[in-house]
Amino acid sequence: MVALAIALGIYSYLILALGLLGWLYRLPVFGVSLPFLAGGAYWLWKNRQFCKLKWKDEIGKDPLVVFLIVIVVIQILINLLGALSPELSFDALWYHLTTAKIYVQNHQILYLPGWLLWPANVPRLADMFYVVSLLFSNEILAKLVHFTFGILSVVALFNLLKRYFNLRLSLLGVVTFYTMLIVGWQSTTAYVELVRVFFEILALSCFLQWVETKKENLLWEAGILVGLAMATKILAFGSLFAFLILIFVLRKKGWLKQILKFVGLAMLAVSPWLVFSFVHTGNPLFPLFGNFSQPDAPGINPSLNWILTDLFKLPLFPWLLWKATLVPDSVISPIYLIFLPLIFFAIWKQKTVIKITALYVLVGLSFAPAESTRYLLPYLPGFTLVVLSVFNWEWAKRKMVKNFLVAIIIFSAILNLGGRALATRKFLPYFLGKQSKSEFLSQRLNFAFGDFYDVDGFFAKNIKKDDLVLIYGVHNLYYVDFPYIHESWARHGTYFTHVLLGSNQSLPEKFGKRFLLYENPKTQVKLYIFGQKYQ
Repeated sequence: MVALAIALGIYSYLILALGLLGWLYRLPVFGVSLPFLAGGAYWLWKNRQFCKLKWKDEIGKDPLVVFLIVIVVIQILINLLGALSPELSFDALWYHLTTAKIYVQNHQILYLPGWLLWPANVPRLADMFYVVSLLFSNEILAKLVHFTFGILSVVALFNLLKRYFNLRLSLLGVVTFYTMLIVGWQSTTAYVELVRVFFEILALSCFLQWVETKKENLLWEAGILVGLAMATKILAFGSLFAFLILIFVLRKKGWLKQILKFVGLAMLAVSPWLVFSFVHTGNPLFPLFGNFSQPDAPGINPSLNWILTDLFKLPLFPWLLWKATLVPDSVISPIYLIFLPLIFFAIWKQKTVIKITALYVLVGLSFAPAESTRYLLPYLPGFTLVVLSVFNWEWAKRKMVKNFLVAIIIFSAILNLGGRALATRKFLPYFLGKQSKSEFLSQRLNFAFGDFYDVDGFFAKNIKKDDLVLIYGVHNLYYVDFPYIHESWARHGTYFTHVLLGSNQSLPEKFGKRFLLYENPKTQVKLYIFGQKYQ
């Protein structure tokens, strides 16, 4: 799967190149996509006998294995239901899909100034897939892309676990990870976390293989994959530091050279996006340390307090895990918390690769922001490997203890599965055709929090292609389907035909008295006739 991951990275950069050249049209993008589609079709044909696994006999002899496979399949179907429905999630509507839509409309990838869409200028490898999705279809195809990366992550995790455990334990690990509510939620959105997870699982897998075999090419592949993870989300720099610490701790022959080459390959893999950030913000690591070209622009400025907080995370790891287990909207599996005391007792007698993985998880988590449990997600596959190592402990091999631990995992998985099924009920009316897309979004979008949607078709009927609307007070612009410029990047001297106000805002005094053309209490928007240049 490493070849697949690198191929996906190359494809994303080819789309970036087309965008920078202003060639985001269907024909050039299709021309670039065709070899990758043909290669994917060939790979599927070559591996068409995958269902005839070498574990076929083992599957037939173990009813629990069959049951675990059924759970995974049911979870896939539940997640697919959400992925096939219109997007509702905040970040997707804020910038992942909105900026991709702007690129498609302008047929190029460009710098987006202002305070609203500043995340558009950070490394965004996964968003290039969304650009292609919106060029040929809509947000549902983009969601299916992210959903597919969830499936790829499951396959990559299974391959990693199968190297160290039997089929039953490997599937228990897969079920633990994939049935988590946070994974289910991410599988139904056009976010990027599961893309990063896919790259990081493979990076960890290559790194552990390098530890065991001492084949240098595996270390270099891990470096490239970490670079692709950083190109997906800048926070993956934490993973880069984690692997560098591991190389230092191992201190194999030539370790300093290995560190330099690992860093070099990782930075090479992410470098196109670093150059993009540097050209437009003066800071290759933007948003870390802010925008050097515009100091007042939004950014992330690590403070001494933030750094000290991260340093003290490690001793507080059990508490952080407890908090993450209880977050209502993005719960991680309680298995990680339940097994934590057993890990403390069992880890000292485990193989080197298990100890290395545990250290990787601890260091990686120390760099993960505490604002949301989704930032922990890239390290949970590695933690799954560590959790399963408990079954290698002599005490845990006793039949009664082993059955009890397995029962806890299955119970937790079923509980999570049921929770995700309940959360997915909101998609059923749309999926079954009982609600139109307009009705579904009218009921589910959070207009008070800055979402926009033309619920009654007024804008589609009354805003023409040669009009230009100045938008105030609307935060999530993806569903805006008429010509507009947001206040955050509006330039003086631009002629606007209308002014749109969201979130029940009042018309700024500088505009004077204007004719109120439209008002909708449900969506909390007002539309005024403007008809002059913006000052």
